[in-house]
Amino acid sequence: MSNELKMEKINSLKLLYQRGLSKRRIAKELGIHRETVSRHLSLSDPPKPAKVTTGSSRTRSRCEEHRAKILEMLEEGLSATRIHQDLVKEEGFEGGYESVKRFVRKLRKKNPLPFRKMETNPGAEGQVDFGQRAFIVGKDGKRRPPTFSGSS
Repeated sequence: MSNELKMEKINSLKLLYQRGLSKRRIAKELGIHRETVSRHLSLSDPPKPAKVTTGSSRTRSRCEEHRAKILEMLEEGLSATRIHQDLVKEEGFEGGYESVKRFVRKLRKKNPLPFRKMETNPGAEGQVDFGQRAFIVGKDGKRRPPTFSGSS
């Protein structure tokens, strides 16, 4: 079995690209990997597909109508998985998880989470490491983990 594409597939690949199909769609139609499509298109450098003026070839995301709800959930710190589950349960969302994940990824690029720095006076707060490695040897000679009382 060879790793080379037959000329017939390469020609089909170029023709589909010139007709305006996305690389993802071409890969699906021909049963090959998207990177293979990209590699062959970059090697041969076919003419760019003509712009369709009658309408967009991209479909509007099903998530778009739930944008406000998704933004609200993102501000609450929810993950894309949880957002998808809530949309299906509460809004009757019929789209897939992958579409929510892509939509959330785009929103996060546009609206990065704000950085909040908390300032306190010196000595007002402290950090304690309750590690498990340092054992205390008791009066009886036995090693035990340290115990901490609640006093400060």
